[in-house]
Amino acid sequence: MASNYDSHGICRIVYIHAGKNKGTKQLKQDRHHIALFYDTMHLCFAKDPEYDHKQQTPDSSPCQLIEDLPRGQILGVMVLTEAFWFKRDQHTHLDEWILGPFVYTIGDVVRLEEGVAVDGQLGKWSPSKEIHQQIMQQTSVQRKLEQWQLQYGDRLYVGESDIPCAMTI
Repeated sequence: MASNYDSHGICRIVYIHAGKNKGTKQLKQDRHHIALFYDTMHLCFAKDPEYDHKQQTPDSSPCQLIEDLPRGQILGVMVLTEAFWFKRDQHTHLDEWILGPFVYTIGDVVRLEEGVAVDGQLGKWSPSKEIHQQIMQQTSVQRKLEQWQLQYGDRLYVGESDIPCAMTI
């Protein structure tokens, strides 16, 4: 069974940064996730042999091109509620998005009204105070943080010096 984010049950706030890369060769060959992107988020690559972006998705929603999504900016804020090592034989009941080997459970996400342009780094990194202030001034973030504080209480961890870390995706 999944364990809490750490031994104290901390829920961590993290900024979501969309890197400048428009899709790696590895991602473009990952048929499992390409199908999930299409079916759940109506996203597809422009030159995909299985999913024609010019046609409607099964529920009649238009398909948005992954290549057209905003890049090189922080687009949202999420709260991670769990983290665990994924073992396929023990976690067969979990979500189809999970591949492992290490899994973060995203409890909730808020999209920024306006993305904040910033050069990211690979993996987890710390944004500047100025970037943090631009994010925190957005109404959607203020509302969501209030909601998370009520929901998670003292377990909610913002980050060192009260600045969340960022993850580039």
